[in-house]
Amino acid sequence: MSQTVLTLRIKAFHPYYINRFVLIAKQLLKSITYIEEKQFFLPKRIERFTVLRSPHVDKKARDQFERRTHQRIIE
Repeated sequence: MSQTVLTLRIKAFHPYYINRFVLIAKQLLKSITYIEEKQFFLPKRIERFTVLRSPHVDKKARDQFERRTHQRIIE
């Protein structure tokens, strides 16, 4: 009997959605067949942006934003 390996790479901006997807995927795959599951946590990616509030007079008035991307691999 040959073994099939399914690899899923999941990305989300909030870890709650990754955990929710993992639970749903586990239930679905266990209902189909026996599955041995391994999770690998990847480092989160942080992107920071600086935007001028007003492009005309006030050069020092700026807003800073941050976007975090959480990643996980399931085999």
